Amino acid sequence: MRLFSKVCFFASTLLFASAFAAGEIIGLKDADQRNPGNLMHGNLELWSTKRITTPHALKFEDDVQGASAARFEIRPDDEKISDGYRAELRDPYVASPHEKVWYHFRTLLPGLLQDPDLSIVLAQWHDKKTKGRPAARPPLALRLTRGALRVTIWNDQILAAQGAGGEGEILYESRDFATDKWIDFVFGVKWSPDDSGSVRMWMDDELVAEHRGAISYSDDVYGPYFKLGVYTVHDFKFPLHVYHSDYRRAASESGLRNK
Repeated sequence: MRLFSKVCFFASTLLFASAFAAGEIIGLKDADQRNPGNLMHGNLELWSTKRITTPHALKFEDDVQGASAARFEIRPDDEKISDGYRAELRDPYVASPHEKVWYHFRTLLPGLLQDPDLSIVLAQWHDKKTKGRPAARPPLALRLTRGALRVTIWNDQILAAQGAGGEGEILYESRDFATDKWIDFVFGVKWSPDDSGSVRMWMDDELVAEHRGAISYSDDVYGPYFKLGVYTVHDFKFPLHVYHSDYRRAASESGLRNK
């Protein structure tokens, strides 16, 4: 297996992160525009690398079960970033309230299965508040939680019922998922804090979950932004890694599938 990423790549990502500090894409209201790179063959383009802080956090491999992919890794002796151990990329696109956005990515999980008690975030749609206000829980997140593949949602009602320390409402959960092959994910989301909101989720071209109702928070001026990688707030004993590939974002299902 040929490895793309070397120390020079790590140095360039740090420089890119510094240049990106004010590079959010806000108010576009067109998710077909300015895709950040599909994570194949080292394709990053507009991704923010602020939470890639070690040489092992992100590398690219050109033959991972037949696919070119980004490899994200955290280790027990890594320094915490914010409140946890992270190796994440951020799509700079910030959705707008009531905007519908479609997302696609592929994930391979074998490097995360050593500790069945961990809760690990694989992908999250991060809440964005105005300057000076702390973000709330991610309105939507894909997790590996105590051995189960789980998708959680948050909104005003769930936050009021559970408090910020809750686990959110479970949209999808399975212990019968592929651990030795790529999983293909598609999410179609309308980011609305009222009954007009919706989430539809496909795995390997099968519709597995659907939510109709609030997804996000009523006091948000902005919609969420997307992050992909590996993240946990828990201490762990062994290095954890995950592969992601073929990221796409679009304003429609047909636009997503035609990219």
